[in-house]
Amino acid sequence: MTAGVAGERVREWLSALPNGAASRVHVVCDFDGDGLSAGALLVRSLRGAGYGHVTAECRRKGESAWGAEIGGRLRDRAATHGIDALVVADMGSRDDVILRDGMGEPLPLLLWGTPPGLETVLA
Repeated sequence: MTAGVAGERVREWLSALPNGAASRVHVVCDFDGDGLSAGALLVRSLRGAGYGHVTAECRRKGESAWGAEIGGRLRDRAATHGIDALVVADMGSRDDVILRDGMGEPLPLLLWGTPPGLETVLA
């Protein structure tokens, strides 16, 4: 995927957020160098683009964005502060739902990083 196509997909994702720039976006990133960098750049970029309710956390060693530990923290945060959309940075991808809204629908999810299998091509 080219940078132009990726940028367009991110713009489409942002335009589909339930409350526009007022949406509460939560970023979950890996704790390594590229994950922390991606998380910081995403938070700064989203805030700079006018999204004022952006929060972030990084995974702890051994955790998966799709695992029980992060899932529990996300459900707690959603209950106390609200989450309208998730960004998962540098933690892989899969088809599973990470978090659902109050109606049981999956929250909008943006996966940021290398798609599965591509790392083999790049190696």
